[in-house]
Amino acid sequence: MWLSVESIIDWRIIRCGPDMEFNLLFLAIAVVMLAAWRGPRPLALGLYAAVLIACVATYLHHATDTLKLSF
Repeated sequence: MWLSVESIIDWRIIRCGPDMEFNLLFLAIAVVMLAAWRGPRPLALGLYAAVLIACVATYLHHATDTLKLSF
């Protein structure tokens, strides 16, 4: 018995726009965790500081956006 299921993803529209920055931050955090687990401590701390600065910069960039709310 086959079920007909529509995908909620429109595969024709694949974009690498401004939403990718959160994916890159997640990947950078994963790299930092691997460096902390397997690499030397100074490398892990340096990468952690760089990712922390990138996260704060991304937060400040998005926190200053005005919200378009209508009630």
